[in-house]
Amino acid sequence: MKENLEKLKKQIEELNEKLINAENYKTYFISHITNELVNPFTSILGLSKLLKETNPEEKEKIKQLSALIHSEAMFLQFQMSNLFVAARLEAGVVAVNPVTLDLFFLVNTIVEAFKKNIKEKNLIVNIVSGKGRKDFFSDMDILKVIMSNLVSNAINASEEGGEILVRHNVEESVFIFSVKNYGEVIPEDTLKKVFDRFQRGDATINSVKTGSGMGLAVVKGLLDVLHGEIEFYSDKESGTEFRIMIPESISTACGIGVDEDDLFFDDDDDSESF
Repeated sequence: MKENLEKLKKQIEELNEKLINAENYKTYFISHITNELVNPFTSILGLSKLLKETNPEEKEKIKQLSALIHSEAMFLQFQMSNLFVAARLEAGVVAVNPVTLDLFFLVNTIVEAFKKNIKEKNLIVNIVSGKGRKDFFSDMDILKVIMSNLVSNAINASEEGGEILVRHNVEESVFIFSVKNYGEVIPEDTLKKVFDRFQRGDATINSVKTGSGMGLAVVKGLLDVLHGEIEFYSDKESGTEFRIMIPESISTACGIGVDEDDLFFDDDDDSESF
């Protein structure tokens, strides 16, 4: 009887802790995540109004306003993607739809999508492609979210005028992708918590642009879906690097992953340095 009571007590305590965490998540969502969506919407509305009122002859101003609207829309889409993915992960309904991908194109266009953020901080981004295969069979949408979060985090963590190194390769049917920056080091007491949902012990490493605190949690969840792994280190001498390893999918699905119209992508020419 005593053992049963102790077991019941432990279960009640665990349930109570889960309820407290759920309430904390809800509070965070209302106070922070909502702003991540409202602010871009507000910017887009204001910029579109200015664009509407601009003289058609002012082509340069129209071009600048259009670029700003596009940038805010990309940021909004990025934030919403993380929210939707987090919700699907929580519900356990993330489906894998593999297609044949052009990794060179995919990596370059993901980095290109952040060119405004890169330019604002005057960063140098170098992309190094390995000598392995350039094609890979996996889920394009999942890979985009994973890699975009890692690139975004590196940009946020980098100091003005800093450098980011992006490397990718396929070795023995495993896609290896890493992002390294030389910005602020992750605090020792935060290293074990970087993949926790809404964890922002250091806002420079676990955020999506302005800091939703879900970026790395989403990355870890999606890697689990693809049976992938992630490793990282952070120190003053070597910088901070996140490295993922994803095995190639085995499926009867077919297709080519291009998706040039997605907001994660930009129509400019591919480049290996930004």
